[in-house]
Amino acid sequence: ALFRPLDRLNPHEFIQFPSPIVLYCRSGKRSAIAGQRILSHHPIELVHLQGGILAWKAAGYSTVISDDTDSIKTQSTAPKTAP
Repeated sequence: ALFRPLDRLNPHEFIQFPSPIVLYCRSGKRSAIAGQRILSHHPIELVHLQGGILAWKAAGYSTVISDDTDSIKTQSTAPKTAP
């Protein structure tokens, strides 16, 4: 995974990575713009997470988070079900 702010996006660096490349941001707006910029320079296979990580979490999928101690935790936002 790479973190690239939209204002520092270099479309040319993405040709070195294997396809498909998945783009996402918090809400999906910036990653959609990034995808358009990348595709305007290179016809590579991109996947865009529509709605961003917010939509991913709202759908109940888990995320992996890391803190300063380099430990990794899985965080689930799946709705609780009644017993």
